[in-house]
Amino acid sequence: PGPKLVNDLNLIARAPGGAVLVGSGRQGSTALDHKNNVEVIEVPKPAAGAWQVEVVGSDVPRGPQSYALVALGAIG
Repeated sequence: PGPKLVNDLNLIARAPGGAVLVGSGRQGSTALDHKNNVEVIEVPKPAAGAWQVEVVGSDVPRGPQSYALVALGAIG
């Protein structure tokens, strides 16, 4: 706990059609979340095809930073 995040990681997903989704962002917004240490991207009706998911360190003064990535749904 503290006044701000020490290591800031961001979750970014790219849909097969090129749409960019960011963790904890509002639909249609690509503004990154710099306040939370848990980020979620929910896609109610995901497009078929290859998705690209990235965890990007935007500010990691005390690295390396471990993380976990969880995906739910029909992944094949």
